[in-house]
Amino acid sequence: MNYEKIGSNIKTAMLNKNVTNEKLAKKMDIPEKRLGDILEGREHPSLDTLILISMVLNVNINGLLDMDVSQTYLKTKLKQNIKDENKVWTMNLIGSVLICIILCIIATMFMMSSLSNKMPIMIFTVLALILVIVDIYRTLMRK
Repeated sequence: MNYEKIGSNIKTAMLNKNVTNEKLAKKMDIPEKRLGDILEGREHPSLDTLILISMVLNVNINGLLDMDVSQTYLKTKLKQNIKDENKVWTMNLIGSVLICIILCIIATMFMMSSLSNKMPIMIFTVLALILVIVDIYRTLMRK
């Protein structure tokens, strides 16, 4: 990416919106020096920072980036976010299934032993199993 060009595009947007470095830095809650480094191309802003700048200046992010670069970068970032979300979803599902299996084993052990003193624990185990099954169902429906 050409960060000097991005900085130049941000400066142009700031001029068009009559926004000073001080105002923009304050609205973004960053040091004015950091903003100056971004504007001069010395610092490479993250996508989140560029999105924040575009929101504060009320300009399209494509106006700050070259169209081809921004589309490629945004697509890559989106794919990575989807991949990360799928990992989290999968781990949650695996965890829920493992808990369900463990609870089934515990319930089976209680059913095989004498139930005289263990009825409250058995009821708790069955309720926990039902809650985990409901959680698995909700996880599957969200996907």
